[in-house]
Amino acid sequence: MRPLQAFQITVEAPDREALLVKWLSELNYLHITQHMLYAEFKLLNWRAQGLTAEVKGEPIDPARHAVHTEIRR
Repeated sequence: MRPLQAFQITVEAPDREALLVKWLSELNYLHITQHMLYAEFKLLNWRAQGLTAEVKGEPIDPARHAVHTEIRR
């Protein structure tokens, strides 16, 4: 994996459990819509009701990445 692109994600939720679900849902959404795989995560700001992280990844390359199925709720 070559983390070629970096960007920030900020999510907020009323409690830690909902925050985790929202964070994972955002990563899954970006994976599906932007066709990206993620390899590095750096928390920039984390509190009980929100977080901001730097995420690094690369576009999916079918010649190098075997993506079998997407995560669904």
